[in-house]
Amino acid sequence: MEDAGNDMAKIQAELLKLTEQIARINETPLDILCENVDSESPSPDTTSSTEA
Repeated sequence: MEDAGNDMAKIQAELLKLTEQIARINETPLDILCENVDSESPSPDTTSSTEA
């Protein structure tokens, strides 16, 4: 049973790390995220024409 306890501790530590990362992401203004996506992605015209 001690192994299960150790596994739970590892899982909880990983969960805490991920939760902190998500919290940091949520603090980022959406405007900045949208600007980054717009500047990196190709223009909508090219993507829509390939889909059609």
